[in-house]
Amino acid sequence: MSKYRVKLQNGRVVGPFNKGQILELFQKGHIKGEEQFQTFPVGDWQNLNQHKDLYEVFQSFLKTDRITNNESTLSKQVKLAKSIKPESGTPDLPELDYENTEIDIEIDYDELERQYQEEQGTTAEEVVEAKSKVEKTKVINLKDVQNIEKTRVIRTEELVEEVESVEEVTPVVEEEPEEEIDLDEKTQFIKLPVADVKESKAQAEKFEMELIEKLEQEEREKNKEITKVEKKEVVEEETPKRKGMKPLVALAVALLLFYLSYPDEEEEKEIKPISAPIVFPIANEYQDGIKSTEALDKGINAYKKGTYLGKLQAAKYFNESLKHKFTGNKALGFLVLVYAEIYDNAENEKLAAKNIFRLLEITESKMFSDVNIAMGAAIFYSKIGKYFTSINIVENYLRLNSPTTRLFSIYLDSLLEAGQLDKAKHAYDRLSKLPLEEQNIDVILAIKKYLVVNEKYDEAIEYLESHATLYKENVEFLIAYSDILVHKGNIKKLKDVLMLVQALKAESSPKFYADFLEKMGILSAALKQHKKAALYFKLSLKLHEDDELRSKLAQLEIGGDKLSEFLIKESKVKDLIKRAKMAERQLKWDKAFGFAVQAADLDSTNIQAQLYLANIQVKRGYYSLAINTLEEIRKDFPLERTVNKSLFEAYVHAFKIADAKKLISSLSRTKYALYPEYLEMLGLYYERIGNLNLSIKSYTDALKKDPLNDGTYFESARIYLSVKNYPLAKARIQKAMLLDPREVRYRTLYARILAETEGPETAISYLLDLLDSHPDNPRLIGDIAYYYYQVQKFDDYNSYLKKLQNLTIKSPEFYRSMIKSAKLDGRTEDMISNTEELLKIEPGDLESRLEVAELYIMRGSYREAYIQLMYIKERLDTYPRVNYLLAKLHVETGKYKEAEEFAKKEIELNPTLEYGYYILGEAYRLMQDYKEARKYFEKAIAVNGKYVDALMGLGWIKMSQRYYEEARELYSRALKQDESNPSIHRQLGFIYRAVGQSKLAIESYETYLNLKPNASDRKEIEILMQQLR
Repeated sequence: MSKYRVKLQNGRVVGPFNKGQILELFQKGHIKGEEQFQTFPVGDWQNLNQHKDLYEVFQSFLKTDRITNNESTLSKQVKLAKSIKPESGTPDLPELDYENTEIDIEIDYDELERQYQEEQGTTAEEVVEAKSKVEKTKVINLKDVQNIEKTRVIRTEELVEEVESVEEVTPVVEEEPEEEIDLDEKTQFIKLPVADVKESKAQAEKFEMELIEKLEQEEREKNKEITKVEKKEVVEEETPKRKGMKPLVALAVALLLFYLSYPDEEEEKEIKPISAPIVFPIANEYQDGIKSTEALDKGINAYKKGTYLGKLQAAKYFNESLKHKFTGNKALGFLVLVYAEIYDNAENEKLAAKNIFRLLEITESKMFSDVNIAMGAAIFYSKIGKYFTSINIVENYLRLNSPTTRLFSIYLDSLLEAGQLDKAKHAYDRLSKLPLEEQNIDVILAIKKYLVVNEKYDEAIEYLESHATLYKENVEFLIAYSDILVHKGNIKKLKDVLMLVQALKAESSPKFYADFLEKMGILSAALKQHKKAALYFKLSLKLHEDDELRSKLAQLEIGGDKLSEFLIKESKVKDLIKRAKMAERQLKWDKAFGFAVQAADLDSTNIQAQLYLANIQVKRGYYSLAINTLEEIRKDFPLERTVNKSLFEAYVHAFKIADAKKLISSLSRTKYALYPEYLEMLGLYYERIGNLNLSIKSYTDALKKDPLNDGTYFESARIYLSVKNYPLAKARIQKAMLLDPREVRYRTLYARILAETEGPETAISYLLDLLDSHPDNPRLIGDIAYYYYQVQKFDDYNSYLKKLQNLTIKSPEFYRSMIKSAKLDGRTEDMISNTEELLKIEPGDLESRLEVAELYIMRGSYREAYIQLMYIKERLDTYPRVNYLLAKLHVETGKYKEAEEFAKKEIELNPTLEYGYYILGEAYRLMQDYKEARKYFEKAIAVNGKYVDALMGLGWIKMSQRYYEEARELYSRALKQDESNPSIHRQLGFIYRAVGQSKLAIESYETYLNLKPNASDRKEIEILMQQLR
């Protein structure tokens, strides 16, 4: 049954609903019938009368439900709808009352949608992710949280290509919540000395019992709901949906009862995490410098407390300071910093990330002069996985400014995450030389991470214990300490540390609390309390998603007694993956592959191990094995986002387009379709099948959901460039460069746009400037040489070609640039030698291997060509053109029957490509079976009317049968595609000679000899030309 989403007149999107539910909304006056509707999930937004089935339902209702008074049902519904205010609220919180002039009625669309999604098995969170554009003002009463009312203006804007209104030119105004956090009250939990052991144990036991009781109650309620719904509905076989209370709804219930009730003294022992409100600052119409300064000072004092609650309070004051004075206010730098620090405590991390990114765009010019902005940007980019961007920001700042201890700590952390161990050692050496009393929490955590990465666990424990006295009441420190204790299996100390975290209320941080619950789960599992462990893990996952924790939970549910063994295995798996990556960096592929296989074999359910193995298999060219690996792991994790995307990309790169389509179709009927990854997959799929319009649309929709994905900006920019839409190509690639300024691919694409719009000279100038900061980058040097060749500055071209050849580091980009340069000059031997070197570094580059095999065939090195082609065939028999080239090789060596077999195999495996049909026709032509040859040449032309070889093959047959006009037409078509092909001019010369057009024949023969001065039949052609004269 079709389902529909409804776009309300205030722009709000609700649904999906079935026809009956939409009619019910209409009957109750919630919609008017004038809204736009979309067939879920990917239909176009259209008026009601354009949805035939839905329109008929409305018409039928209106005919059968006429009333006797003067007002029709429709007019009543319209009147009723007009009386409803379009404002929506939050389901579980009281709404602001409206004064209605016609009828006293309020519609809570959030509640309406929540109830429906609860029925249909879709979480509210997923529905939010599916909305394409939302701009709303939300007035909420936060009495349940802090017993204080506050007004919060939130605007979520879509990524658009051009300014749509004056309002968008100015920074969007969002009012910071007037929330008051009782820091004095909260801080006393943190600053009080830890209770004695007996009291702490009693508190821990009581806390544990209360928590377990609440979690068990939640599970019972959840199971009760599932049972109730299963009796009502039959679940579809193809897309099973688990009915009943969804995770977000269950979390809302649990959190409302467990966290959000205002504490009295009896309930003081509960941990109540407070989400971080990360909103865009708004400037008041009238500025007040005094109030701005006062708020700034309060913010700095709150920030100095160093606690999570202190940072929340600081963010509030910095926002207030900016409200009173936006321009020239150093509160902006502080706000960027504190937002980055509390980012992973936001309730909606995507919206929080969007707001932080907007702040970074505004402060970009100050990033290299304001240390707070530099630190905030570095922390933020590191937290969203853009470690090289983080490193680049710190390094650029340090070029102009002296380092601070904290900035260097952030730098070390990012270097470790990025695997830049040499640079990390330098940073570590500097920080570790600081006296202990000068090592703040940032230094301590960075040094601890360095020691752990280098597997110096005992040294890390000793180092942390040297700071334990001073930081025993710092939850971030205690969580870091507990990580090492888990690794070492020191259960007794782990329990003591977790009791301290509990006594400190996890600083009311959702992230710290999630970490605490995970450790409590591990502790419970170690004590054989598997039910408790599972409940702890589930609650931790509700607060903060984590793939590794999901793996632990899955293992616990499969066999709780084996969790301890699993945790040991997990540690070994991480170590093996680390070794594999190190071997990969050293280009020791056999070692890397061996470690990856060991990791995957050690734990077949470990997602990271399986994904890494598949990645190595792809890099070595074992596409079939990689696909098998991914298909197996997907059986256990059918909706895991990274697994599905990796499998889809493997299908596409292996040219298994039918399998890619099947996968994406199956995912379209699941919650996976709400994620940006799904839209990115659609973009790649549509590009591969040649539908660039839908490809661009999919990438654009993906960016609306995830506006911080530089890779998606790059892909869409590349497609815009391919269709010559330069303004949008430039806008997209500039976004990508802002997000990751170190990525040279983005810079060279931008240079291509400059070359095509402003000329190669402009591109050269841009790349030369860039070369100052990337002096030995082969891609940049190669592209500079390429553009010099374009403008025929051959001295400069040769100069940069020499620079390229003299580079000491021979990376894949070096060899690709050398191959590109050799193609310009037609240096076949250089193309071959550089491709051979490239394949030593990247043995899985099957496209380069195919190209070098074709060059070998052209050169007559048939044995070398055969070795390369069989290498590909053993790894991926379906790879396009591999059987075609094997057939071509056999044609060249006169083995036509063998060529026929390979040609038929190519057609069987790749029926939508022209190559198999052509080479089979060529084999039949050489076997003088012209009827069959003509049939397959025509099939090749039907697939690709511009395919030169097939046009020439069919032209040859027509010419041999004396159909000269048809032959001339076919060769002329081929000439339009390849004017420099000497064989085409030669054959046209024969045709013109045969029909008596001597002048044209001579011109064609002369062109042939000019293009091929060393032609073996030169003397014969010259004799023919003499005769024609």
